[in-house]
Order: sequence, then C-alpha cells, then structure tokens
Amino acid sequence: MFYIDDIPEKTECVGNTLSTINIALTSLDSAIQELSSSQYFTFDQVYAFENAIIKYDYDINGDNAFCVLSTNCMFDNISSISDGHAGKFMLHVSPTTGVTVTAWGSQWRFHEDYDTFTWTASAKNLIEYYYYDDVLYAKNMSFSS
Repeated sequence: MFYIDDIPEKTECVGNTLSTINIALTSLDSAIQELSSSQYFTFDQVYAFENAIIKYDYDINGDNAFCVLSTNCMFDNISSISDGHAGKFMLHVSPTTGVTVTAWGSQWRFHEDYDTFTWTASAKNLIEYYYYDDVLYAKNMSFSS
C-alpha cells in the first residue's frame, strides 16, 4: 500500500527510467539510420550491385564480412582503419554467373600483384588483409565449391 507522500518519489523513479529508455532508443535509431544509409552493407554482408563500388567502413562493420558477388565490382579502400587492423572478406560468387573485380582501391597490395580478379560461378574466395602505413596488404585464397 502506498501513501500519498510516496507518489512523487515513485513517479520520479519511473520518469527517470523512461528517460533512460528514451535516450537508448534514440541512440539505436541513429545507429540504424547510419547502417541503412550505406548502399552495400547489411549486417556485415556485402552485396555487389551492377558495376558497384564496394565501400567498407572498419569502425562500423568490424574486421570480417561475407560478400555475395553477382556482378562486376570494384573494392574501394577500407575507411576508418588504423595500423595493425586485420580481417577477412569471404567472397561467394553467384551460382549463375562469373564476376570480375575490376579494380581495387589505391591502398590494396596483393602478394600476387594483380589489379583484377575474375572468378567463375559459385567460386569461393577468401581475401585476408592487414593494414599498415597506409597500405592494405592482402592475399587471395581460392576454394572449390
């Protein structure tokens, strides 16, 4: 049983809790808006649209991503990345057509020294990278289906 004297105290507690929840939901709305404004990413999955330029933000998306490629594309430099960061892109080519990565951003350096990669339908490739001194050192590994 509550007495009238207790009502303001109980209301303040509920009010503060509701304010905290409101602030948390506002932050969530901002994060969702930021993610949805990216054209190519959904929950760390990359989808390459027609002649897409794939952009990846390390701070937002983390170090690893699964990429579905169904058309030719270009991988841009990774943004918001710092020395010592590393990660992987698992590239899965559409089962209906092969694709070519027509170019890589200026910071990418592959040990094979390739500028482009062409993969057959259903190909699976793992790109490992390590960032140091404004260079994305990378290696491509191909796997059969």
